[in-house]
Amino acid sequence: MHVAILSSEAVPFAKTGGLGDVAGALPKALREASDTDAVLILPLHEQTDRRLLRDRIIDNLEFEWPRGGTRRSARVWYSEASGAPAYLIDAPRYFSRPEIYGYPDDHERYAFFCRAALALLERLDNPPNIVHCNDWPCGFAAVELLARRNRDAFYAHTRTIFSIHNLAYQGVFDPFELTRLGFGAADERAAFMMGGAASALKAGLATSDMLSTVSPRYALEIQTPEQGFN
Repeated sequence: MHVAILSSEAVPFAKTGGLGDVAGALPKALREASDTDAVLILPLHEQTDRRLLRDRIIDNLEFEWPRGGTRRSARVWYSEASGAPAYLIDAPRYFSRPEIYGYPDDHERYAFFCRAALALLERLDNPPNIVHCNDWPCGFAAVELLARRNRDAFYAHTRTIFSIHNLAYQGVFDPFELTRLGFGAADERAAFMMGGAASALKAGLATSDMLSTVSPRYALEIQTPEQGFN
């Protein structure tokens, strides 16, 4: 089984909290516990120690970028510093910044990352059985994959798992941006919409094939009025 794990952060490359710990450890654990071919894909952040990178394997990863109706590109680095294959998307315009989150264009940054990650998987020419999306930054990938199943043979048999690490962070942004990011279809917009705003977390929950959380206890807690962030 081939599993691609998408995350905005992962140890030892970049971390702000528990998501980084889990995403960094999971690929290695899956490979050691079974015959799963698990790989990690994340952005190359400014805080990443470049000594952890082994090779720059792609100089020009091109893909369609709806914003502006153009094609965009990124470089890709390879590392095994986490104990498993990791691919880091190098896009200085979006990720050469002091912090991993907290910018007005965070929705655009991580929508870009998700499109680049899916383009990378096609470039590697090994269709994943599962794409594991983690928290709101990867919600864009879940929506995109659902749409691609019917038009892209490469992803026809790919299924998605969406993991909630912190429900409080929901990736909320102006729904006017949806069309600019390539999510203009009615069903795609509906997946994002929540209380008059667009939420990448809600979109990931609505379009993935399976949901998970960091623990059984947290799964119960986020279903309560106090911690459900309705």
